[in-house]
Amino acid sequence: MKRWHTRHLRNLLLDRLYRKDPALHALLKKQTKSNTTPVSAPVWHDHLHRHFRVARAFEEPRPSAVDMAVLCSKNHPPPEVLFRRDEQSGWTPDPDEFEIPDLSVLEGVVCRQFQKLSAGASSGFDAIPISFIKHACLPVRCDGKFKQVNVLVPLMARLSECCCLRVKCLRAGRSPS
Repeated sequence: MKRWHTRHLRNLLLDRLYRKDPALHALLKKQTKSNTTPVSAPVWHDHLHRHFRVARAFEEPRPSAVDMAVLCSKNHPPPEVLFRRDEQSGWTPDPDEFEIPDLSVLEGVVCRQFQKLSAGASSGFDAIPISFIKHACLPVRCDGKFKQVNVLVPLMARLSECCCLRVKCLRAGRSPS
């Protein structure tokens, strides 16, 4: 699959090169970068450090790498044995908390991602071409006008919502229903 996609992209490139596509020739030109930045490196570093420094009101004690490590030597059993015995190193990561977005928000995100898809890129599934995913649209009447609406967007949004709910249940230690 990957080899087919690579061959396909190579053939597209050679075809555009043979047809003397000006956009492709502009990409192949060596760029001259003689402009230097007016800001010196130390000043830029200080600016980034001040701008992106996170001010924390309180700092929770985080376990060190030593606390998380599982000792491996002659006197200690391997991690698989400790796992089977249900022994732990005393460190458990804090679960990430997140809010599941509303279905309409998810639909907007999925729709934007579908619009960004490129037909020249590999979808990972050779059986489902990107052009099908991107252009699976039907005309829908909205405010007296016909609008093309992708029929896969609500399905993918609901699938994403189900996945988010499942992850949230698993992190909370509950069985997803």
